[in-house]
Amino acid sequence: MRTRHAKPLYSLIVEDIAQKIASGALKPGDKLVSERMLCEQYGVSQITVRRALRELAIDGYLYPRHGLGWFVNERSESETFGRHAALLASGLDAPLAAVVKRVSEALMPQQVPLRVAFAPDDWAPRKNLLEQVAASGAALILLTVEGEERALSKRYAHLLEGLEVPTLFLLRDVPDLDVPAVVLDEQAAMERLTHHVLELGHRHIAYVGIDPSSTAGWRRYRGFANTLWAEGLELPLDWVFSAPLAEGAEAARFCQAMEARQRPSAIVCATDAQAAQAMALLRSLDLHCPRDVAIAALEDSPFDAWLPSPLTTFRFDLESLASQTASLAQDLLAGRTVQSVRITGELIVRESCGAALKNRSS
Repeated sequence: MRTRHAKPLYSLIVEDIAQKIASGALKPGDKLVSERMLCEQYGVSQITVRRALRELAIDGYLYPRHGLGWFVNERSESETFGRHAALLASGLDAPLAAVVKRVSEALMPQQVPLRVAFAPDDWAPRKNLLEQVAASGAALILLTVEGEERALSKRYAHLLEGLEVPTLFLLRDVPDLDVPAVVLDEQAAMERLTHHVLELGHRHIAYVGIDPSSTAGWRRYRGFANTLWAEGLELPLDWVFSAPLAEGAEAARFCQAMEARQRPSAIVCATDAQAAQAMALLRSLDLHCPRDVAIAALEDSPFDAWLPSPLTTFRFDLESLASQTASLAQDLLAGRTVQSVRITGELIVRESCGAALKNRSS
């Protein structure tokens, strides 16, 4: 039985793998067994294994290769990387993958490699990681803005306190902080998407979002709600859904709203995955998209064109995100002052919104 003062399980895994690397049982370039096998080996959950792997990556023992797994690093934890740029994020998605590739290419002629570190979710470990990165020779830090929107400025001011390395925020900005950012303008994107639905004649519109306390959740919801209110339209709380529609309680609430005598004629979703879930629930009610309910969503993904009703989406300009980040990174390394940049994209119109409403009461 673990005592009150026992080490966390992930810490024991970190120590065991680090010892195997130090002893030579695991050599540079070796690939670790799969996460599933590690779970079985240590008798822990996948969450615990992933926390341990992330800690080992932060300490320089391991590095991930997308789709291939985890590998032993060539460097020991005691070595510094020399002059380099560092990107800190909780994980890598499509936007950040594009950024990593472009920034790496842009800084290569200057012999400034880009290192990726995975930032813990907790603020204290994240600050410790920033200090470690700065001490390891980082000449530039690219930092994703994540977490709750509430008190965002206060938290990031504390996070950067005492940090003398030039810093560039990625994906989102932080109000009231004089730190440049390359921003995916989620609010503007949602405004454009909502305007498109309004232009088709819809006035009764539901919203399916993500955690409204998060930066992405709040900014996307604000773009949707502000657009409706600017047109003098109401947004009933019964038509606002913030949990995954695959969950029982929220799915039941969604179905109840769609079976009501006056249901929404359209749904705007914060993500295309939520749009796919909404389509599936509508089909279970024998409602069809777009004939009965139109749907539009952010985050254009390859599967959107292959949904039962090809999805109208907003596609962020990831090429501009990557190129602008690379350009600002070069300027900051050269000691030049830079200004924040906002990236939007384009509306991709497909069948899920249908044609403009005709002969239908608004």
